[in-house]
Amino acid sequence: MQGKGILTLENGESYDGEWKNGLADGMGEYTKTDGSKYMGKHSGGKRDGNGVISWRT
Repeated sequence: MQGKGILTLENGESYDGEWKNGLADGMGEYTKTDGSKYMGKHSGGKRDGNGVISWRT
């Protein structure tokens, strides 16, 4: 996958953002099943640099 897109895993977690060579790469938002989110930069499929984590209360 290249460019922008959304991936939803079987367990309900999802990534909405930029892709490069099939991996999260660039700005995006990862949402876990408990409602917590990480919004920020990704590189090679992993969080990289500054970002914001929010928890559902």
